[in-house]
Formats: sequence, C-alpha cells, structure tokens
Amino acid sequence: MKKRLYTTMIAGAVAITTSASIVVYQEDFEDDTIGNAPVISGADIGAGGYSAPVGNLSVGANPDASGNTSSKVLLHAAGEAAGFNEIVVDFGAAYDMDGATVQFDFWISGSGGAQDGARGFFWNSTEAAGTLFNRFDGNSTAAKIAGGSVGSHHGNGIWQRFTVSYSLVEGETNLYDVDWGIEDLEGAGGTLSGSKQGTHANWAGGQASEFKIQLVDQTSGADIGVAMDNFQVSVIPEPATLGLVSAFGGVLLFFRRRFMI
Repeated sequence: MKKRLYTTMIAGAVAITTSASIVVYQEDFEDDTIGNAPVISGADIGAGGYSAPVGNLSVGANPDASGNTSSKVLLHAAGEAAGFNEIVVDFGAAYDMDGATVQFDFWISGSGGAQDGARGFFWNSTEAAGTLFNRFDGNSTAAKIAGGSVGSHHGNGIWQRFTVSYSLVEGETNLYDVDWGIEDLEGAGGTLSGSKQGTHANWAGGQASEFKIQLVDQTSGADIGVAMDNFQVSVIPEPATLGLVSAFGGVLLFFRRRFMI
C-alpha cells in the first residue's frame, strides 16, 4: 500500500510536468475607466503592465451587446481620427510559444480600408518584431492566422471569439502546428475552425515576452470602429515547472525517509 502511494505521488508529479500552464495575460476591461487607457488591476493579469497606447484607442462602452454582455471593451470608435492604433502588454518574463494558447473577442463595425480591423499576436520589443500574426480585416472579412490566410471570419458587426494554440513540430526549431477556431458569439454562424502550420520570426529560443494588440483604422474616408475584449494568453513555463517538480521530489524524499514509504 505504501509503495502504491509513493508511485501515485510520482505519477502526480509527472502529470504536473506535462500539463501545467499559467495565464500570463488576462483582461476584460471591467475594472478600467471609460475614456482612459487600460491598466492591469483587480482580476487582470499582466505582470509588466501595458505600454503607452499609440493612436486612438481607449477603454470604451461596448458598441454591441449582442453576443458580448461586457459593459466595457478596448475600443477605437468610429469617428475617431484614422490611425494605426496599438498597445502592448508585457508578460513580465519570456516564455516558450510551444504549448501557448491565445483567446480574444473582436468586433468590426464595417469594411473600412484595406487591412483595417483587429489583430493580436506575440511580440518582443527588444527585437522590435512580432510573429505568428493573427489578423481579422473588415475589408473582405479576411482572416489571417499565424501569418497566412485561412479564408474569412463571420463578418462585420458581429462579436466573435478567436482561439488558437501552438505546438512546436517535433524536430523543428521554428515550425508550429497551429489549431484555431473563430466562434460567432451571436450564434448564427457557429464556429469556423482549422489547422495549419506557421513559423515564428526565428527569435532566440522561440520565446515571446509580450503580446501586441492592434485596432487598425488607417484609411481616411473609410472610417470604421474596432473593439476587442476578453483576452487570455496561457503558456507552459518550462523552467518554473522543472523547479516545481524538483521541489516536489524533495518532499517525496522527505516523506519516504520520515515515514518509510
């Protein structure tokens, strides 16, 4: 019985190494003030906080309560000056993109100009480079995931939830299996989904320390509103996990010696 208990505890430690993930960014803007830039507060997660926003974006009132009942969202409102509007959240450390998952909701009021719409992707300020781009355009309702086209999203004027996960291909250093889904939160369109492969920008170690959010409305005369909400980025922190298992192993050794397991 004691041997079985010891074996079960070892199995538990192994399970921790293979499945443990942590949330490095989580935000729903409900703790923020309308008209201001977002901040990490309350239940939000983002150890390094936000960069100063570039362009015209701030926390605003939800422009469409259908499918998303949040009262506050990150917003570039229709009628604001056109621009390339963006903000970056700092995870507080660099993490492997292998095993990472991303989720966010987006809403685009209309077609706009070419490339206008919502984007969210991993970023490293030290290298001034992003990778595995996820982009949803109002114009032609194009969806581009991990840097390449996958067809169209559900359309404009609809809250949609994007989810994506990244798994490093065995034997590769910068090639990922990418599984994605785009859910129509208003119900009519169901969920679009698929799998593809994508490469990162050859960053050292395949790690990212930040996530960039863009609400793009850069075409004068083709003004649109863009809203984003309910962000969550999770990673598998390899060094921290190994440290946890090491500590757990020490506890097991103590129990074995103390109680003769």
